[in-house]
Amino acid sequence: MTTGRIISNLPLSYRRDATPYCYPNFDWKVIDFCEQQRLITDDYPRTVKCIVVGDAGVGKTSLIQRYRTNEFSFDHKETIGVDFDIQSFSILGLPFNVQIWDTAGQERFRCLTSSYYRAANVALIVFDLSNIKSLANTLRWHADILRITDDIILFLVGSKRDCVSPAALEFIETEAVRLSSQMRAEYWSVSAQNGDNVIRLFDRIAGLTFQDTILTRIHEIEEERVSGDLNQTSLYSEGIIALNQKSKGSHLTKNCCFKHH
Repeated sequence: MTTGRIISNLPLSYRRDATPYCYPNFDWKVIDFCEQQRLITDDYPRTVKCIVVGDAGVGKTSLIQRYRTNEFSFDHKETIGVDFDIQSFSILGLPFNVQIWDTAGQERFRCLTSSYYRAANVALIVFDLSNIKSLANTLRWHADILRITDDIILFLVGSKRDCVSPAALEFIETEAVRLSSQMRAEYWSVSAQNGDNVIRLFDRIAGLTFQDTILTRIHEIEEERVSGDLNQTSLYSEGIIALNQKSKGSHLTKNCCFKHH
């Protein structure tokens, strides 16, 4: 587990016109909840699950490695099955963990890796900006995810932006933003080789999933109060929403910011 990164404001999206999650900052209910939790020394980390999918060779492992170690290597071996890592954060003063599941992109592992999609809170669908076919294939990965769950925060991530010219980047990003709008996913363009936007991307993932987790817990508390089942002692001793035990339907409402052409 890495040293926790500190997040005090909701990190911004890559493009304001390429995200369904349009929030200037954390919801006031989330901020208020976290202030109360800090008063009762709530230091038990909430944890969410992030899956990283996409074709073999698009740079999924390099992307994660760049974020974990701030290093890049040309000598990565293909992922066999699934690799696992945990990134820790302090968000609005509360501990928060993101489990990152790096899945193999080869066809022969597809049935195996899809079993790890269950109970995921967020998914990164990664493609290679220098390979238009890998962008087209993101539709298959997206369909695979939706067969398992539709209650998930989605990102469409173009990797290897350092490998394309500005003109080529502009061309392929136009199509990528169109697809991300179709998927209801937030679009990002990154480079694991030089680190462009990598930290911003994962901080954004942590911020959005943290907000979703806290809003879900607030919703649960409100329902317990209405039903009369709220146990004040257990509320304060628990202090968290259990890993992936989300109530039906995400409470991170998707407010469309996509521009329609």
